[in-house]
Amino acid sequence: MPMTTIVTNDGREFSVDQAFVEACSTLKMFAEDVGGSVPLPNVDAELLEIILKGTVPDFEDPREIFPLMNALDFLGHEALLDECARRVAEAIRGMRADEIRTIFGLEKPVPKL
Repeated sequence: MPMTTIVTNDGREFSVDQAFVEACSTLKMFAEDVGGSVPLPNVDAELLEIILKGTVPDFEDPREIFPLMNALDFLGHEALLDECARRVAEAIRGMRADEIRTIFGLEKPVPKL
């Protein structure tokens, strides 16, 4: 099976198989266009190592999942991104809006006059 070399934003190189490339719509497009090593300016090695495991780890703090979600969104890996979104939804289910704002560090919206 052909391998594709991808380079994270911190300079680490990873060889990934075609199945992984096919699972990531953006990566697939880059691989077709570039032909050689594919740079990933929005993904660091730590996040890519998590993604390559193919599962979403448990996070104690729901805010910790967002860097992973951003990387998955950039890569276009819909299956793992959907799993992350499901976990965030589970974490906030039943909470009031003010509790959700507190957990995610969001400011209260200013009402429009």
